[in-house]
Amino acid sequence: MTTQSASALALSGPWSDGRRQRSPGGPGPTNPLDAVRSIENAGDRRTLRPDVQRRAWTALAAEVEVFTSAAPVRRLDQSERPRLAVVLEEVGGRLVVGAGQGAGRPDVDHIMDFAPARSAWSVTSAMVRYARLITFDIDPSALPRLFGDAPTPELPVSARRSFHDPRILGLARLFETECQAIDGCALYGDSLSIGLTVLLADMDRARPRRQMNGGLTPRQLRAVTEFMEANLRHNISVAELAELTGLSPSHFCRMFKSVTGAPPHRWLNRLRIRQVKVLLLKGEPLAQIALAAGFSDQSHLTRVFSRLEGVSPSAWRRERRGC
Repeated sequence: MTTQSASALALSGPWSDGRRQRSPGGPGPTNPLDAVRSIENAGDRRTLRPDVQRRAWTALAAEVEVFTSAAPVRRLDQSERPRLAVVLEEVGGRLVVGAGQGAGRPDVDHIMDFAPARSAWSVTSAMVRYARLITFDIDPSALPRLFGDAPTPELPVSARRSFHDPRILGLARLFETECQAIDGCALYGDSLSIGLTVLLADMDRARPRRQMNGGLTPRQLRAVTEFMEANLRHNISVAELAELTGLSPSHFCRMFKSVTGAPPHRWLNRLRIRQVKVLLLKGEPLAQIALAAGFSDQSHLTRVFSRLEGVSPSAWRRERRGC
């Protein structure tokens, strides 16, 4: 299949073949999923060709991009159909993805953004050494074919910026695996598409409730997380963090988890693993990385890293060698 025909299949619908598509090295047609996008990099305009993998199903097309440059990137695009973006991984910086220009994104891993059809779209990175992004373009006119006699869920009509849903993240990772597979199963992809559509249709009801009085204010949360980041290599106590907020240690732990979804020690481990990834890509020895990120030794680092990432630090670095 040529680049032109693969793109036409993915964008013109109905999307039904479920075959893997990979970005070629040369320019392709100009459409939302197969365009040569523009980059503004330090005032110089050039084209971005990250490693890209695509697959299309009955009502949905997915595109996985791998960014391996620390150079600042700003890419402008337009979403002709409803679009969801999920940041799968970031090292050394942040991707800001979404419907048009806006304020900086919150400091949350695996950020997501949803835009309705015909929305402005942008991808901006600041000093990202390595990142993986999956983008879904959805064809609402093809959704009834997926749901048959069952009611077809209605996608949100307004943008949803900078949110996180662990259920959507789980599906996004499964979609990524399908995009990477040589021979994927169209039925399985359509099943994932049904699940993703239902979650998107329901996400307004799933919005987290506002923090009740007595919880952490944005200033308190920022003070705590910035203290953690500045003291990763030290043994931080809950009492130290609670003192920054004026709360008792037990009350602080409850309020911190209600805001972030994780207890303080787990959040601290996430920050440490984020720093470990940066040092891994720099090629530093594991023993030195462990001490620099606040782990007692290399074994401690390996245990925590493997539990959170599913692979050892050495395996993670091998998979991204050359980034």
